[in-house]
Amino acid sequence: MSDQTNQKSIVVRILKSPFLIVGAMAAGVIVGILAQDQEWAANTAILVAPVGQVYLNLLRMTIFPILISAIVTSIGQIFGDSEAQRYLTRIIVYSLLFLIITSVVALLVSLVVRPGGGLSQEAQITLGRALTAADQSGESRTLIQERQGIYSFFEQMIPQNIFESMGSGASLQILFFSVLLGVATGFLNEEQRRHMLGVTDALFKAFFTIIEWIMYLLPLGLFCLLAGQIASTGLEVIFAMAKFVLVVYGVSLVIFIASAVVISISVGVSIFKAIGALRESLLIAFGTQSTFASMPAAIEGLTTELGVDEELVHLVTPLGAVINRFSMVVLYGVATVFAAQLYNIPLSVGQMIVAAALVVLAAIAGAGTPGIVSLAMISIVFGPLGLPSTAIVVLLLAVNAVVEPVTTLTNIFAVSAATAFIAGPRKGSVPVEATG
Repeated sequence: MSDQTNQKSIVVRILKSPFLIVGAMAAGVIVGILAQDQEWAANTAILVAPVGQVYLNLLRMTIFPILISAIVTSIGQIFGDSEAQRYLTRIIVYSLLFLIITSVVALLVSLVVRPGGGLSQEAQITLGRALTAADQSGESRTLIQERQGIYSFFEQMIPQNIFESMGSGASLQILFFSVLLGVATGFLNEEQRRHMLGVTDALFKAFFTIIEWIMYLLPLGLFCLLAGQIASTGLEVIFAMAKFVLVVYGVSLVIFIASAVVISISVGVSIFKAIGALRESLLIAFGTQSTFASMPAAIEGLTTELGVDEELVHLVTPLGAVINRFSMVVLYGVATVFAAQLYNIPLSVGQMIVAAALVVLAAIAGAGTPGIVSLAMISIVFGPLGLPSTAIVVLLLAVNAVVEPVTTLTNIFAVSAATAFIAGPRKGSVPVEATG
């Protein structure tokens, strides 16, 4: 029996090994790149792409039940506590503060590096051709008109049917429902609240167990996802947008490092320990481009390995995964400066201040929307600044597959940093490193 247990333990360690996961990701990238020229690689990418989608669906299957049960349990417990208002105020204030800081960093770095300036003649021709085609076709104009305006944020917040919202992936509506149900649970009498929270907590743990099973297939899933995604991405516009992509990567790196420092200080561990504790969530985010898919692993890393207050982690992390869209703040901020420089439209200091606020507003307004619609929400920023947004959306769509893995990875790490800062370590807990 012990031999079987040891063999099972070895297999589990191999399947969850960072080396195997990174190797699978690298293999997927290589196959995706070779698929542009090599027939065998193209056939392989076509063959494995559906497998990658199935794996992503497996992850997504558990996300909304985890989100609902975590938020209902956490808010129900907090509203049974006299300190509820203080916790909720901290969540709102610090979340907005972190988003504004991210917006300012994205704009300042873009102003210095100039992603839309100093482009080669070939890049200018390629981008000019893409912009002209987008303006003539109007294919992104319809998309923008469908979601233009901040009122869409409120229109899509309240679900008509919560089960329909879960089926369509309307995360903002699910968030609103979960918060409302959690608050209502908090106002039940003590016995009723205890029974209700017992059920939601048990559901949370059950779905978390399912996530742990799915994680054993992570190397295979990431290989199939990356091979299929990269093989289907055109390279011409991406090369022309190389400077834009590099600036997005640079800003994401700044936010990543700042997040590591925040976690390190908040929890009392080294920066390397902070990154290592969340490595699984970072790999999932990179491979799946889904903050929600990486959320359970982030919760596990924060509570188990970093000792962050479990009750608040279960509240702040799901909320942050929907509202604190650091990835979109980075993308909107860089794209704003990129568009202004590309069209030679100067932005004054006052306009940059307005842009910093609008970038945060657009990111929050796009909470819960699919990726394409989220990109179109950039019209909220561009409209008041007098920047043309129709064609820029097409360029953003072209490079989205290249920048989204990095921005999503940065997003879940920044959400984790905000959670660690707001929640702090468990009372009486000892930092992980100090226990050795």
